[in-house]
Amino acid sequence: YKGETVTCRLGFEPVAGYRKNRKALKYLKDRSRIMVTFAPVGQTGVYAPIHATVSTKIGTLTVSAERFEATE
Repeated sequence: YKGETVTCRLGFEPVAGYRKNRKALKYLKDRSRIMVTFAPVGQTGVYAPIHATVSTKIGTLTVSAERFEATE
């Protein structure tokens, strides 16, 4: 994708459905760096995620859209 984007840094806050005292969750909550990049969906005013990275204890997880198109 080439064009306007917005990148946000996110925090992880476990709410429910997790096991307390898990080291991986503590890492995600306290030390992980989570970044998500959004692109506009046509002229709708809505932005969709097209790229995300999450640092973990064993490396960085990266997810990227292979295709992005707006249909109206």
